[in-house]
Amino acid sequence: MKIYNITDQKTFTKQLFIEEVFDNFLVIEADFITEFGIYFDGHKTDFEIGEDEYISWGVLKRQAFEAIKGSKLPKGFRIVLKLSMANTANTLRSLGIEQNAETGLYLNVKYSDGSMTLTGGTSTTEFSVVKDLDRGWERFLEKFFLMKSISYEEL
Repeated sequence: MKIYNITDQKTFTKQLFIEEVFDNFLVIEADFITEFGIYFDGHKTDFEIGEDEYISWGVLKRQAFEAIKGSKLPKGFRIVLKLSMANTANTLRSLGIEQNAETGLYLNVKYSDGSMTLTGGTSTTEFSVVKDLDRGWERFLEKFFLMKSISYEEL
């Protein structure tokens, strides 16, 4: 998978923590390092069968922002986001890729040493040497970044 270095961190951070750009993604986990460490587990404590088992970033982002705001930049953070089951199905359909019920489409956000990077990721229960899913997800992310005016360079 490709690594995308965010070139306009101020705008991206606003999109991530203030605006609604990533609100529909689910949070698998997130950790933030400031004067101390904070860990968020995105599992819902109560969910119905057939429903996503993780909370959305839109629900968690306020608490995450409160954890890192202040006069000093955080030392680092890592957020693992995932598309919901419905959005995964729609995305795979738009990419012309057959869906496996266990397919996961991820976006990892990492801030460390003054650098912000995004990395896509996929998971499936079926092994394949064909990388159509990975390449399709990369193309989708790049279109998403363009549509949302997220400035990046590939590393």
